[in-house]
Amino acid sequence: MILPETRTINLSYHDEVLSITPTLLEHKVQSGALFAVRGSSRAVNAFSDEMVLKINGGVPDSNVSLKSVETSCGLDLHFIEINTPDLNASADARAEILVPSISAMFDMQLWRHSTQQ
Repeated sequence: MILPETRTINLSYHDEVLSITPTLLEHKVQSGALFAVRGSSRAVNAFSDEMVLKINGGVPDSNVSLKSVETSCGLDLHFIEINTPDLNASADARAEILVPSISAMFDMQLWRHSTQQ
């Protein structure tokens, strides 16, 4: 899959730096999306447990899970999956990630495959 170039967000988290790709790759069938995070397993696990998805300013019912995917990109690349029906409900949804312990919030770009747009 080829995406337009996206600058990563470097987040200082638990005395480490996480590199987050701020693009949610939607998959409509499962009402969810994936995004990539580079960092140690310990820090990424803590981040995925704490992060809060906000859609259009509200906090929807959602399920966040860390996906183990074997890649050639190194052991420190992880994928976080978010499942929520609210993500796919609106074509112009605005998504953000909130990290309460460090008072951080950043925008997430929504990317849909052209057959879903």
